[in-house]
Amino acid sequence: MKDIIEYYDVQLKETFNLPVFDYVTPEELKAKYDRDVYGAMFCALEKLASRPDWNNIPCFQMNDVIFEIDREGYFEHLQNCVTYYTSTEEYEMCTRLMSLDETLK
Repeated sequence: MKDIIEYYDVQLKETFNLPVFDYVTPEELKAKYDRDVYGAMFCALEKLASRPDWNNIPCFQMNDVIFEIDREGYFEHLQNCVTYYTSTEEYEMCTRLMSLDETLK
């Protein structure tokens, strides 16, 4: 089941609302919660783009582990999101993601 938690990142001094996926395997996460995961990645990429002073950002929690996106490796996550939103024919999301690429470089 997907829940939302308030997560305070001490390093960033910011509170984030993160989706939580407990008691799931990576395969179950993909099968049941793909849309939620990619939505969380999109939100994290947007927030990271708006904060050039941050090197990473929490994205979601799975089985008590916080998954983050870091600025150095952002492009892989961005490409995965574009692939997902292309497959679901959400082209506006793809356009928004591609506009983040220049900001995140």
